[in-house]
Amino acid sequence: MGSALLVLSACNSNSTSSTKAASDSAKMASNVDMKQKMEESNKQKAIASVQAFSNHDAEGAFKDATINSVEYGDGSMTPANNLDSAKAGAAMFLKSFPDIKAENILALADGDRVAVFADWSCTFKNDLNGMKATGKTTKFHDCDLFKFNDSGKIVEHRSVQNMSVLFK
Repeated sequence: MGSALLVLSACNSNSTSSTKAASDSAKMASNVDMKQKMEESNKQKAIASVQAFSNHDAEGAFKDATINSVEYGDGSMTPANNLDSAKAGAAMFLKSFPDIKAENILALADGDRVAVFADWSCTFKNDLNGMKATGKTTKFHDCDLFKFNDSGKIVEHRSVQNMSVLFK
């Protein structure tokens, strides 16, 4: 009888162990699924921001940004630490390059970060911050780096490109 209790106890313990393992596995799968959904949502918002900018819509480019998001640009100027300043800077830029256009847009996500690569073309038609417009058309590559908070809002943006090509 003692050996029968031992066998039943072992079976019960094994059953509990496999149930816990199945539960842990389901939780991990759920967490992975949630992370993938969040990354995909963030990618779509980052792409929408780049496309809005390409469509000359400064408001739309910042639609998914928090009020206190930081716009670093390419790092050559002081960061804009609020949404209104970032929108004003984007509007000035779009006025100087009214035909700016993005093509070949590709987004990659990793956690709360999204990188959007694109090929851009534009003509420097109107003066910008004391720089005289050249009237020349140029093409350049750009990578926009976005950071999102847990609510799926943009909290940081950086733009990585060779500005000397743009203003040449």
